[in-house]
This record gives sequence, structure tokens and C-alpha cells, in this order.
Amino acid sequence: MPALTKDQFVARMKKIYTPKYVIETGNTVRVEVPERDRETVAKMIAKAHGGKISSAKKTLIEFTGFKVAIKNPIAGGGTSSKTGNIEFGLLREFQTKKVVTTPYTLNAPSPKEPDEAKFLNVVNSYINKIGKPINIKINNQVYKNICGANKVHGTPKADIVLVQLVNETSFREVTFISHKKEGGAAAFQQYGGLSSDAGTIISHDPLVLKFLADLAIFVRTETGKYESKNGMSVYRYIPNSSAGKALVARSLFGPEWRPNNYGYDSVHCIAQGVPRFTQSAGAYNLTAEAIHPPTPDWALLGKNDDFRAVFAATYREGRKFVARINNKEQTVMHMRVGIYPYAFVRNRAATEI
Repeated sequence: MPALTKDQFVARMKKIYTPKYVIETGNTVRVEVPERDRETVAKMIAKAHGGKISSAKKTLIEFTGFKVAIKNPIAGGGTSSKTGNIEFGLLREFQTKKVVTTPYTLNAPSPKEPDEAKFLNVVNSYINKIGKPINIKINNQVYKNICGANKVHGTPKADIVLVQLVNETSFREVTFISHKKEGGAAAFQQYGGLSSDAGTIISHDPLVLKFLADLAIFVRTETGKYESKNGMSVYRYIPNSSAGKALVARSLFGPEWRPNNYGYDSVHCIAQGVPRFTQSAGAYNLTAEAIHPPTPDWALLGKNDDFRAVFAATYREGRKFVARINNKEQTVMHMRVGIYPYAFVRNRAATEI
């Protein structure tokens, strides 16, 4: 069998790790993982791809024609493991004991994400006490052979993923969860943005474009220019129509949302608060303050419902948005726009447009 080339190796790694954590420098490929996982990942890569661990350094793998260095994430890069005491339970145990033989990175929430850290710790501690993978039921759907929960790297819609043990040898991410802290609709702050960062399928949605155009005209009428003023707050109900449901679903569950098409940007549910488990026949029910299912109906109820989805815009120094008016783009200054729960505007002196 021909020796593995550097390009072939990089292509394989980029299917497992976020591309910016697989970095090529000359004949060395840098793979960035949290510090505590470095030696374990090095051994897994060497075994899976036919490399040899360097005798001088346990995190350096030698291949014919190139080397692979397993390194800590560069500052500002990957998710650091030094963000508090995260319980990974069976996920780490199965790696340490080499039950799992394929690379998988365990990510920890940042210090700014204590609620996600608590979620991970509760799930992983619970499964760890049982001592084996369990079947978990969420919204009447059962996910089998789950060994724990992991933080999703980066900023997709999913924050947490449940991890399944497959064939007793590898991990598979199977249940994608967006997490919000407890506190009802007000805890959401925002369902989603309207800029291209939210995905062009949202930023180019006809309902979004119409709201931004009408908002720009409203601002100009109120202030005499395309600049918001301090205290200005505006909202519009998103219609409970097929178009409105599609838009709200993408905002809530991810820009790639489609029924039964789940992933990092199309989540299975939104979980609020601390998880709780109750045992039932053949599975463990996972609940919390709320587990919102992947259908937008619960966010399109009556006009005074706190979860009701609305477009909203508030004064925010330095923020801006672009609207298209008479086929020309117009920048409107000092406004933050997005899709919010009605709770966000309930107690504001907001104008409905």
C-alpha cells in the first residue's frame, strides 16, 4: 500500500477537526487539541493512519515525508480545556482506556458560558455514575447508547451535542442542542440576527427585507435622517404563515433547518436551564425548565405570548443595518435589529410598524 501523503492526511483531518485547527507549515502539520487530550490524540492518529510516535516527543508523529505535531490551541483559536472543572465522564474514560480508537476532541465551554458548563456536568456526571452508555429520550425521541455530552466548537446554532458510542470503538455526534439559560422567554435575549452572519437564507428572506426597508423609512420619518435616536424601539409581529414559520424556524433552530435534517445548524431542540433525568422503560427522560421542539409553532402563538416571535430594533450606538429602498442600498445607523421573543419589547415603549 502506498505511503500516506501529507495532502491525504490533511484531507482526512479536516473531516474530523475544524479546518483552522489543522495547519500546514512546510512539512509539518499542526493539529490543535486541548492540552489534556494531546498524547491520547497522538496515539490514536498514529494507530489509525500508520504513523510512528517520536521517541523524543509523545505528541509528535512521524510519517514518510512529513510530521504531525499535536499542539495546544493557539490563543484565540480552539476551545481551551482550561475553562473550569468540566466533567467528561465516560467520554474521557473511553479515550483514556482506548475503548475509542478514532480521534475525537472534547471541548469545554468558555468562562462566559457557565450555564452550558453546568449542563455538560450534570449530563456527564449522571451517565458516569451509571457506568455505561444509556438511551436518552428527548421530546419522545430516543437516542441510543449515549455516553455523554460535549460542547460544540465555534458558533453554530448548536451549543451542545450528545455523543453516541458506535460499535464499541468510536464516537458519533447524534443529538444537537441549542442551550439557553433558565428564565423563560426573557432569557433568550434574541432568537437570531438578520445580517449575513445569520445566513443568507435569513438575511435575504422577503419578510426580513420588507421589515428593514419599512424600518429605514420609519427612522428617516422620525429623525429626518437615516440615524436612530436614543430611546427608539420598534417591532413587528412575524406572521403565522408558511413563510413566517419557515423564517422563525431557521432563526430558532439554525439556517440549515429542515424537518428531520439535523446538524450543527439545524438542532433537535432548544433546552433551557439545568437538565434533569427520570428513568422510564428502556430510556432516561431528559427534561429541563423547557425543552422546545424543532417546530416554530410555540413561538407563533397569541400576540401577548412572551415567546411570540417579532422583528425588533432598538437604539444601539455604533450598530447599523443596510436596507434596500427603491432598489438602492441605504445604511441606517445606531440600531440593532433581530428576531426576538415578544418579552424583549413587552416593557419597552416600542412602536409597532
